[in-house]
Amino acid sequence: MPAFGGLRHDFASPLARTFFFDSLLLSAVVNPAPPIRVGHDPREVGVGRAMNVNNSFWLDRWSAGQTGWHEADGNALLRQHWSTLGIPQAAAVLVPLCGKARDMAWLAAQGHPVLGVDLSDRAARAFFEENDLDYTVEADAAGQRFAGSGIQIIAGDFLSLPADRLGSVTGFFDRAALIALPPEDRVRYAAHLADGLRPGCRGLLITLAYPQADMSGPPFSVDDAEVRGLFGRHFGIELLTERDALAGNDHLRERGVTALVERAYRLERTSD
Repeated sequence: MPAFGGLRHDFASPLARTFFFDSLLLSAVVNPAPPIRVGHDPREVGVGRAMNVNNSFWLDRWSAGQTGWHEADGNALLRQHWSTLGIPQAAAVLVPLCGKARDMAWLAAQGHPVLGVDLSDRAARAFFEENDLDYTVEADAAGQRFAGSGIQIIAGDFLSLPADRLGSVTGFFDRAALIALPPEDRVRYAAHLADGLRPGCRGLLITLAYPQADMSGPPFSVDDAEVRGLFGRHFGIELLTERDALAGNDHLRERGVTALVERAYRLERTSD
């Protein structure tokens, strides 16, 4: 699913450096490390901060078929709110950390050329094969490129993708990217989008928020204050909807989550 390589200090641009230093305090304030629960093994998923969520973590999940984040029927909020973004039908759309999301097929059916990026080539192959789509595989400077039916998926690290590769897109959809990243990588992710997306590019962002002490993630809790702190300098932000989502997430309740809010935002890249 996600593609990232942990915190590095060789930032690709002054904008990324600005995001990092301005957001360190924000991350510490809105994402304090939850305590280790007495009687629990800190290596257990969802408890404490010991889990190392990096590239190997996600590749192991794909190898083991542990893809509980995947929505077999696609995302309802995408279908509900996409048309409100006003993105032209033939405009290219980015789906970062896309996994094998069926949402890419839905976006393509709306007339959008789709660019997905995910670390796992298993995810890319699974997307095309599970949707009965013919595809080709070619070498790409950013990783393997899978393509067919108006959809391209780059199997590579999204945070290492050259920013100019994002300049051709007019829209983006993020349901499982931001919430898959630990705090320091969320800073890098927001900076990478700001670096690559053109002014006027609009997107739909979906987040989950829960009490920090309940679980350490993934999925990670990203509340409204953090969204505005990460994106507010370079994006217009509009909260479209929020709802209590705990009842429909048994697996998160089993991991100790006591309250869960799902939010959908409209983001628009502004001029610097």
